[in-house]
Order: sequence, then structure tokens, then C-alpha cells
Amino acid sequence: MHRPIAKLSSILLAASLLGGFVMSANAEEASSPAAPARPDCSSAKHQKLRMLLGEWTVSEDDKVVGHNTLSPVFGDCAVREEWKSAGGSDGTSLTFYDSQLDIYRQTWIDSQGIVLELSGGFDGDSLVLEGRRPSVRDPHTSVHHRIRWTPNEGGGFQQVWTVSTDGDKTWKTIFNGRYAK
Repeated sequence: MHRPIAKLSSILLAASLLGGFVMSANAEEASSPAAPARPDCSSAKHQKLRMLLGEWTVSEDDKVVGHNTLSPVFGDCAVREEWKSAGGSDGTSLTFYDSQLDIYRQTWIDSQGIVLELSGGFDGDSLVLEGRRPSVRDPHTSVHHRIRWTPNEGGGFQQVWTVSTDGDKTWKTIFNGRYAK
């Protein structure tokens, strides 16, 4: 008679231990941090970048200088740029609204390995991003880059890129491109 009680006691002990283990694993799972929620990129600040979207023919002084494709990525959280110049060079960028810092940012890299990091915001209807980096020609010279994208009446936009190498005393336009579909 003791033998069946001993067997039953062993079974109950095993079930109790296993049940405790399962409950412990479930408790750990419940207390583990959940995967971060996908950001909501439907805010007005995120959506302002939609003005850039499209497949564009880019001209300067009525001459086609390249083609640019700007498309939404990561659930409308960013815009990916794919630039192909008429001269054969190309580049890509990622432009996005950083809601934690409340600024717009762009990281650009081209086929020559030049990287440009910009940040800024909207000035009226125009997106204005700025950044500094050493000159490609003279690494001892700091170049302040300012790029402005302004919607054109009737569609498309104008991109004006200016630079300063004298502490912002003077500015030189190095690109004034018209984006049209």
C-alpha cells in the first residue's frame, strides 16, 4: 500500500515542480520588455516630406543634369533618394523627421564616397537642411552646406544648394536644380 502512495507522491511532486517551472517561464515572458512599437509616421511633420516623392527629371539652366527617384521607406518614416547624374555619378540619401529631436535629417553618400549629414526644418513651405564638413579639396577648410527644397507652383520643386567657407560671411550657389515629372 505504501508503494502506490509513494508513486502517487512522486507524480504529484513532479507535476508540482513542472507546473512551477511553466508558471515561472510564463511570468518571465510577461515581465520581459515587449518589442518596441512601430513609430507612427502619419504625423503632419512626417507627411511634409511627401512633397519630395516621385520620379524626377532634374534640370539646371534648362539643361537636364540628372534623374532622381525619391520613394517612401519604412512605413512612410523616411524618404530614400536615388540620384543618377547625366555625367555618370550617382548617390543616395535617407531623409527623415526625427521626432525625438524635433528636426529633419538627411544622410547622403555618393559614388565618390562623399558623405554629407544635414539637419534642419521647414521655413514656410521650404525644407532647409544644413551641415558642415571638411572641404573635399582642402581638409583644413570647413564648408557649411545649406540646401533648400521649395515647392514650385504647378508641381515639382526647386533645390538650391549654397555653401560658405568663410564663417557664413558669403554664400555661393553651387546647384540650382528644378525637379519636374
